[in-house]
Amino acid sequence: MAKDLKDTGLKFLTLTFSEYGTRTLTEVFEITPSRPNDINKLQDPDLYGVSIPVKSRDKSLEIKVTVRQGSDDEVFLLRAVNASESGQVVYIDKSGENTIVGTGNKVIVMKEGERTGDREEETVEFTIQSGKFQYNA
Repeated sequence: MAKDLKDTGLKFLTLTFSEYGTRTLTEVFEITPSRPNDINKLQDPDLYGVSIPVKSRDKSLEIKVTVRQGSDDEVFLLRAVNASESGQVVYIDKSGENTIVGTGNKVIVMKEGERTGDREEETVEFTIQSGKFQYNA
């Protein structure tokens, strides 16, 4: 393992694609999720024109993942980029004060930019997007 490999032992990311199977990413330098935002909406006005604000949680999640070049994780993610069907994701983050646990459907994977060589080993960054992410208690 690389000397600067971050301790991602508190973050777990498992992807499933029907064409390629299931893989828990193991050779990860960094996992950075986007935090969900509350969406403020107004209900339709009633007879008197009064609208009540309603808060709902954004159901999407975007996760940036940096993996080692040439690793089995990179090979799996490159295959997932070309998947003809969307996949599923399970994300667990126990690194902060609150544990984030959730599952997502309608997952797509995108490769970001070029390989980076700013570390001792070259890395590749991917973006994983889940259109329907459900947080579990």
